[in-house]
Amino acid sequence: MAMSAERDRSRTDYEVPLVHMRVPQRVGNTAFWLGVAGAVAAGAVELPVAALVAAGVVVMRHRSTS
Repeated sequence: MAMSAERDRSRTDYEVPLVHMRVPQRVGNTAFWLGVAGAVAAGAVELPVAALVAAGVVVMRHRSTS
């Protein structure tokens, strides 16, 4: 059972290409959303653009696979 859970977890993890390090999906998602919020707060991206990016990401992650 533990091997199956580990295998499923590694399938959803992100791998950092240059250092070949696995990052859990929850950490990767949190970093992405904090990055979007930080870009808006710093003024690098305007709020409507960030909202469109966020909506696109949500749609792509929840789209039907059939």
